[in-house]
Amino acid sequence: MKAFILIFSFLTINVFAVDPKIGGTVFFKNSNAKIVEGEGRILVNAKDPKTLKTIAVFNFKGPRFPQAFVITAKNLVNKNSMIYGPLLMEAEFYNKENILVARGVSEKNLPVDLGVKNVQINLGPLP
Repeated sequence: MKAFILIFSFLTINVFAVDPKIGGTVFFKNSNAKIVEGEGRILVNAKDPKTLKTIAVFNFKGPRFPQAFVITAKNLVNKNSMIYGPLLMEAEFYNKENILVARGVSEKNLPVDLGVKNVQINLGPLP
């Protein structure tokens, strides 16, 4: 019984030791997209890699580049759910007229694990 409690305690601590957030920076460089710093807004979307459903959204008005972001449970689309990973990360820039002018994805468009704090997203023009 003591061994079971010890193993259960160890597993519980390891499961909850993961930092339930993802952080990083959105960059804008070498792009033909018309982005004016301090105007518009950035949306950083965290998506389920299997369904591409948006799980959480970081919304920031008046960005300056490079722009830091952190996605936590506060950013969940469905407030009754939990944040889980890995997640695909995508950023979108909307100008002050609310028109999408630039988009980017995390490096190599690979899913990102929870707890990662150095995700880099480069915004580029739309195709």
